Amino acid sequence: MSTMLREPQETAPRRRRRPRRRRLGRAGWIVMAVVLGIAAAGTAVVLGNRAPVEAVEPPPPVVLPVPTPTVQAAEREKVTAFQLSLPDEVLAFAVAGQVEDGELLDAGATEAYVLTYSDGALEVTLRTSQWPSVEEALDARTRLEAAAVPSLAALAEAAGPADGTASDGGEADAVTVDPGAPVDVREEPVLVGGAEVGRLVISGRALEARALWTNGATVLELRGPGAVVPALYDAFGM
Repeated sequence: MSTMLREPQETAPRRRRRPRRRRLGRAGWIVMAVVLGIAAAGTAVVLGNRAPVEAVEPPPPVVLPVPTPTVQAAEREKVTAFQLSLPDEVLAFAVAGQVEDGELLDAGATEAYVLTYSDGALEVTLRTSQWPSVEEALDARTRLEAAAVPSLAALAEAAGPADGTASDGGEADAVTVDPGAPVDVREEPVLVGGAEVGRLVISGRALEARALWTNGATVLELRGPGAVVPALYDAFGM
């Protein structure tokens, strides 16, 4: 019995099934939310552990030491409260002498003195007085103010020629500071505890300037080089 060979039957090509997208169920969404929450918390911890960026602070200002005298203060009479209130030292200057001011005493002052201060090279003078009332002190200040600081001509003559020759014809060092250069004029109230107790005026020239002020019934006039008078007034404390 012979076996008959069958020809293979052609079969239609099979269609590939597209994979179905699985939809997250309720449990899946919960798991995803937990995972995202943990990741966010970890990021927050990392960012929180970062050192904050510090602002760059400017360098502190350079504060120079307050100058102090290199000369010894001279002995002077300190019996009254007014005498005791006058300082022995102001910045680099120390008192070199004290005498009574007869002119102001004759004018009615209860106390009046002229004090000389020195730093070993420069000298300044303080003319100060106390009066029975504030009104009398203001009158005394007006009289002192009328006595002007030496004129430019007088200052130039005292300094000598600026071409390196002395006024007597001899050789001299060249003048490095213009004696006629004006100082910055200051006019301001004198304050004690925030209350105005007087007025200040600083004027003059480089060779000699003047600070004139009142503090209640006290009048003070400080004369000296224009480069030091303002600083001495600021440090005077009266």
